[in-house]
Amino acid sequence: ARLLGQGDDQKASRVLSTSFFLAFGIGLMLTIFGISFMTPMVRLLGATPDCEQYSIDYATYVLWAAPFMATSFVLNQCLRAEGSATFSMVGMVTGAVLNIALDPLLIFTFDLGVAGAGWATIISQFVSFVLLFRYDAVYALFYMLAIPLVILVGRMFKTRLKKIYKESGFCCALCVRIRGRCWSISCGEGCGVGTQGI
Repeated sequence: ARLLGQGDDQKASRVLSTSFFLAFGIGLMLTIFGISFMTPMVRLLGATPDCEQYSIDYATYVLWAAPFMATSFVLNQCLRAEGSATFSMVGMVTGAVLNIALDPLLIFTFDLGVAGAGWATIISQFVSFVLLFRYDAVYALFYMLAIPLVILVGRMFKTRLKKIYKESGFCCALCVRIRGRCWSISCGEGCGVGTQGI
């Protein structure tokens, strides 16, 4: 937003392309890591033996969609920064509505069960990605290597440092969830259900 306000469209394109490839790379690493350590991951996140296989089935599909989910988030924020808030909203809402519509269709009509919910997530996220990936985003990708990646990443983290601190509550929530899982194991599955609900 600052670069666009300064009229430096070329550097803004470079920042967009760097953010895009970083998000895609992080999403891809998350996919590889999650698929490789699927069972320990779902157990860490609170899956009980009764629902462990369902968690694995759903998480497998969601992890395959992780690169598209990450890049859609980046494109959404970039569109908002350039003043295209309406187009950004349309892209995200379309994916959400499509996910809601596909869930019962794939789960019950096509009798895919948990796999249907996973496929609904993949399809809806990919549609959002395509809608947000406009022609000017394609043009911006060609400027990725014009500025050293390390310099751009440093500037981006410096600019977003305050927001990172504000959003660090996610890490706290994850720690509380893991702690609650440990507590539920010691107290029994009944307590575990209550903990997951909280």
